[in-house]
Amino acid sequence: MTNQNPAMMKLSDLYENLKEYGEVHVTIPMEVEERIRVGIKNRKAKEAKAEGITETDSILEFVSVPSQKFEDAVDLIIRLKDKGVFSAFAFTIPEGI
Repeated sequence: MTNQNPAMMKLSDLYENLKEYGEVHVTIPMEVEERIRVGIKNRKAKEAKAEGITETDSILEFVSVPSQKFEDAVDLIIRLKDKGVFSAFAFTIPEGI
């Protein structure tokens, strides 16, 4: 594992990339993880409010795992997913309905 000074990044840049690509991966110091999660949620809510939207049709999903590369860091995966949409391997309508 390496111990390196992290680069500075703006929440607005992170959120813009999230909107563009639907998913971002960022390795961050453990102590800022909650701040990043709250900041991204607030950024999404603020943008929706500015657009006059009371309820968005997307949700944020966060997955966090300890970083294998950096000490005292986590790999945070943030996904912007459509609300009410899920993955399915199969879908069947029974006969006789």
